[in-house]
Amino acid sequence: MTPAKELPIIIEKSQEEVEQIVALVHSSNLPERTKPFVIGCINLASWIPKALVEHKVTISNLKRLIFGKGAKTTRKLYRIPPGILVNIKGHNLASVNKYWIEKLRCALCNEVFPATIPKQVCKEKYHPSFKAMLALQKYYMAMPFHRQDYFQSLLGFPIAASTQWQLMEELASCVLLVFPTLEKIAANGSLIHNDDTVVRIVDVIRNNRQNPGQKRTGMYTTGILAQNGTHKIALFYNSKRHSGENMARLLNKRDKNKGQVIQMCDALSHNLPANHRTIVCNCLSHGFRKFEELLAFYPEHCQTLMKYLSTPFQVDEKSKQLGHNEQQRLLYHQTHSQLSMLKAKAYMEDLLSTKQIEPNESLGKAINYMLKHWDKLTRFLSVSGAPVHNNNMEQGLKIPIRGRNNWLFYKTEYGAMVGGVLTSIIYTCELANVNPFEYLVALQVYKDHIVKEPTAWLPWSYANTTALLESSMAA
Repeated sequence: MTPAKELPIIIEKSQEEVEQIVALVHSSNLPERTKPFVIGCINLASWIPKALVEHKVTISNLKRLIFGKGAKTTRKLYRIPPGILVNIKGHNLASVNKYWIEKLRCALCNEVFPATIPKQVCKEKYHPSFKAMLALQKYYMAMPFHRQDYFQSLLGFPIAASTQWQLMEELASCVLLVFPTLEKIAANGSLIHNDDTVVRIVDVIRNNRQNPGQKRTGMYTTGILAQNGTHKIALFYNSKRHSGENMARLLNKRDKNKGQVIQMCDALSHNLPANHRTIVCNCLSHGFRKFEELLAFYPEHCQTLMKYLSTPFQVDEKSKQLGHNEQQRLLYHQTHSQLSMLKAKAYMEDLLSTKQIEPNESLGKAINYMLKHWDKLTRFLSVSGAPVHNNNMEQGLKIPIRGRNNWLFYKTEYGAMVGGVLTSIIYTCELANVNPFEYLVALQVYKDHIVKEPTAWLPWSYANTTALLESSMAA
């Protein structure tokens, strides 16, 4: 039997030598309860040198593993799932890479032979990803060009506002390859929301001042949200045309064999397109808000009406949760919303007929608005697919509105058009759950292919097209 004090020292032994030493431990005079611990230490000792060199373990962690904390000791070392360290670094808007291209000149003919530039290196000074990020900063995050210029100067990478605009022009030229296709799909949809907000265009303002006699002085941002099957398309137009005129221009692209489109808007007359018949629905949220604004002055009447008018919103949300199709949703509203709406109408008519409310006071005007547009406000009770409200479009208009609040105005009508096109593409990507940054990069990289088949490069189809194109190029 080998005495314990004669056991060899373990320092970087081979596996065969370790097994021989373990056998000696088994045959030694050590107590049986101690032998497993000694064998574990032997296995650990043979692993430690390599682990320390490869930085798999530190000395402090090694001591803790072997001896434990306090009076506790570790009898066995075994692997557990690795820990995860997340480290997030901040980066500038752009990173600059500078390449030195080797050149050789012929001593006889003076011809210069430059080195071949690798394919992965962009030949242009500004990479497509930089243009895409600038567009998102400007037309989604509402970062003005001059503010971006000042901010980048602070970080040591100044980029002039004029350069930024030039890059946005270049990007818009790629986006305009698919924009008419999106308009065509939107025009042939089953449902179109539209609404207006104001915009300022310096050239138009200057022209209005120089020609005070002209009738048309307004400037509008028209938002159009179209539903075509499972796809949603957002379109924004910044111009002197109001919502109805932009709707008419869009519906001119609608196929003649298509039926009337459902149009959701507020009750303003300039929302309606000329020379096009639509199934007009008015936004119930507008009517509801009129009573909400007067709640402090007419608490009893407004609370009653708000209770009745809130029912369709609750029913509509419940219908979505149940996964109803358009026909099922119509029947669900007729079953659960119609009674509340009839009670609301009867209550409003009673308030006016009994002279409890005068027609010319604020509550009377709100009631007259509801009664005047009742059929359009309750279109969801009679037409399959008719929405209850226009909140989705109003939410979309928040994007150009925050731009207006930050950069205040466009300089020219052309610049306003470019802004509308880029905003349209970005918000359409958001509605389709598509990364707008990657999509804008793809439109620039594959612009030669987009010209041939723009329908294959829409936000919801470009990923498959890109994959097929790359696989065919690799073959």
